[in-house]
Amino acid sequence: MEQIIKPIIHNRFDIEVRDSKTNEIKQKAVSYNIVLDKFFNYLVTKQKKMAYIHVGTGTGIPTIERTQLFTFLGAKSTSVVETQKAYPVSFIRRSIVLSPSDFVGAKITEVGLGASQYASDLVTHSMLKDSEGNQIAIQKTDT
Repeated sequence: MEQIIKPIIHNRFDIEVRDSKTNEIKQKAVSYNIVLDKFFNYLVTKQKKMAYIHVGTGTGIPTIERTQLFTFLGAKSTSVVETQKAYPVSFIRRSIVLSPSDFVGAKITEVGLGASQYASDLVTHSMLKDSEGNQIAIQKTDT
């Protein structure tokens, strides 16, 4: 018996800004993004694990042929938080934590999943937006 499964691939970023001393949540954001062409190349060939989160300070409208953020700020290696391999929903949840000294003074406006720490290895791209769909920036401080 042959069964055809039509996969749906999407990506979402849940962002929490916490005070480094008290761990109190200062700001939350959710960002849905697009899957870029390069994602499927890496998925099919299993060349890379897509285990970096890229952050940037640019503006614009992401398109699937992009290979990097508008203004790449940096990338951090992820930790796996949760994995579910089951039909009909499978996922891997990853996270990063920016230390107080990372990117101080930057206004983070875009994020994406990357296959490496290099700017040109982006596989998903998302602009941070508020609940009304307006682009927002998260001011990165040392706390």
